[in-house]
Amino acid sequence: MTGFFEDNLLRFEGLTDQDIADLNKILPDLQHLGTILNSEWPRINRVAPVLIRAVLKILAKQKELSQ
Repeated sequence: MTGFFEDNLLRFEGLTDQDIADLNKILPDLQHLGTILNSEWPRINRVAPVLIRAVLKILAKQKELSQ
């Protein structure tokens, strides 16, 4: 759960009480996903650059073909 300070900071950023309540509901899931992301980070670092490079080449080719 977020505390007083966090709630006020989130409100300052434009979130409503409902937005904050919704975030608090999924906080355990976010923490779990953070743990998984952290454990898989080396694999993500290997995959992401290759995948991004391929996607950028495909997008460039599509742009070239559409001109």
